[in-house]
Amino acid sequence: MRNPLALANGLFNGCLRLRVAAVLAVCLATIGMAAVPQIQWRRIDSPNFIIIGEGGGGDLRDLAVRFEGFREMLGRVLNVRVTQTPVPTFVVAFAYDRSFTPFKPMFDGKRVEAAGVFVPRNDVNYIAMVHDGQDTRMRIVLHEYAHVVLENTGQRLPLWLDEGLAEYYSTFVMSKGGKEATLGGLIGEHLTLLATKPLLTLPELLSVDAKSPQYNEGDRRSLFYAQSWALTHLLLLGEPSRTSQLTQYLDLLAKGVAPLEAWQTAFGTDDIIRELGNYVRRKSLMGYLFRFSEGVAKFEAPVVPITTASREAYLADLLVEVGQQDAGATRLAAATKVDPNDQTVRVLSAKHAISRNDFAGAAGHLAAVQNVSDWYLSYLAGVAVTDLALARGAPPSPEDLSGARQFFAGARVNRREFPNAAARIAALELQTPSGPSSETRIALESARSIAPGRYDYAWLLARLLVNNSEYAAARDVLGPLMSSRYPDEVREAAKSLMGQLLEREQKAESLRPAVVPPSSPATPPPPPVATTPPAATKPPEPATPKRPVFRQIQAGEERFQGLLERVECLPDRTVRFHVQATVSVITVTAPALNAVQFLSYRDDFNGNVQCGRVMPAMPVYVTWRKGKTPGSRLAVAIEFLLKGV
Repeated sequence: MRNPLALANGLFNGCLRLRVAAVLAVCLATIGMAAVPQIQWRRIDSPNFIIIGEGGGGDLRDLAVRFEGFREMLGRVLNVRVTQTPVPTFVVAFAYDRSFTPFKPMFDGKRVEAAGVFVPRNDVNYIAMVHDGQDTRMRIVLHEYAHVVLENTGQRLPLWLDEGLAEYYSTFVMSKGGKEATLGGLIGEHLTLLATKPLLTLPELLSVDAKSPQYNEGDRRSLFYAQSWALTHLLLLGEPSRTSQLTQYLDLLAKGVAPLEAWQTAFGTDDIIRELGNYVRRKSLMGYLFRFSEGVAKFEAPVVPITTASREAYLADLLVEVGQQDAGATRLAAATKVDPNDQTVRVLSAKHAISRNDFAGAAGHLAAVQNVSDWYLSYLAGVAVTDLALARGAPPSPEDLSGARQFFAGARVNRREFPNAAARIAALELQTPSGPSSETRIALESARSIAPGRYDYAWLLARLLVNNSEYAAARDVLGPLMSSRYPDEVREAAKSLMGQLLEREQKAESLRPAVVPPSSPATPPPPPVATTPPAATKPPEPATPKRPVFRQIQAGEERFQGLLERVECLPDRTVRFHVQATVSVITVTAPALNAVQFLSYRDDFNGNVQCGRVMPAMPVYVTWRKGKTPGSRLAVAIEFLLKGV
């Protein structure tokens, strides 16, 4: 995946997963371009989706209403703020499976029978599907869109709950003109599978991650999905409801408690798997009916035809995004021949020229983009301008900045603000000597609050704060990114920036002039008492500011920063350190106090640690390594930082 922010900053390289509905694990190969269909394509822009398709206007409007209703439902169930996705969602709706076939992935040289494709990218979310009225197709696409919303909450869910919730939400059905909706309906294939296969044990289910066989191997993955859905359904809609225990379980996981221990603390030690088996065998799982005083997803939007050139450019872009670069290039060339002056063709040609490092060609295409009336194309053009400026590797020019701002301003006309536009401008301005403006900073902080799941926004904000010498605020942003809940590349980037922060802070501290206390009022000197001059004395050496040298992190170790609040000593000599991090209390353990290395850089504390509450809480670095049980942390070293850090 091309990540323009990463391109400039050297982090987060690698692929965002291509989510192919109903496909377990696929490798994409180039697919040749099929014959261009001659059906009239149309477009509708709802408040949160751009939908193009070869169906009639009524079909596209119905699809837009369904997507908007699902999004609004998630906002009411979760939080309306988390559904404010930071990028547009572009939907391609095919009327027939044969039209969709050229866009399906290939695996081992064979076409994969996918019901739909969902491709989340940093700048646009792409959905491709067949809209033929089959609920199964829509359910799979809604499952993947639910993942986007769940990730936007910023809360890291265990894999079983992440997939279980997505399946639970995917059963969304709207009725009575949007005045009623149901969540949590039955999924027949899951019930059939659960009735014929032995269930995973609770420790097995709770410990599954993205690398586990249960998540990557055929039938085992299907069972994992089915059981995750059923357990989520039991916790949310079973009798009694266990939503409060589920919240407690997630809080414990966030504090670093091992998965099984967190479960047993929150839910008790009852045999939940046996209860789950009885629950699904009854086949009486009921969904939850929501009633609204007014219909959801009400909006006014015209359905308009799109040109042949625009259609082919959009389909070429989709091919590239699903990994079929050659087929996409061929289709884009055909679109250019149809109408080289089409604005869609120009913008998307610039986008794909940048992906091929054809910077001169991209600049030429963008220079030809004038007076864009389409807000979505204006947004894509702004993204392309920032991509091009960052890809060159040189500080952006004033023309780059003004061009990006102008395009993004055009995208805001009669549309809501996309937080991603603010992040793009911030990425550009960080490359300039003056740095981001105060307006950009406010917009970036807003983007981060709207999309807490976008850790690249947090990283940009941390860089801005470091540049402004706001070190404490930067640490607050970087600290959570260094935890094990984030991917390795995120943690490494955060650690690298934290190291730069410490170097700059120490350098600034060493250059800070010593504070001289005000002198007392002058008094007349006493009369001389001796005529012999005093012996010469050597003037004192100037004080050298204290510059702590932090302990080096060794292989297999990790470190986070926080406030040490309590040292809990247990009867078996085991010690628990409770440390308040940015968003939660993290617990690390040690077999005994003397098993931990304590280092102090403070003048008022020698590092002699005792059991009990620490009053006041003290800023520390905690170095730890993984324990024997999943999720446990063993304390290796605790470093007490200077006051005010």
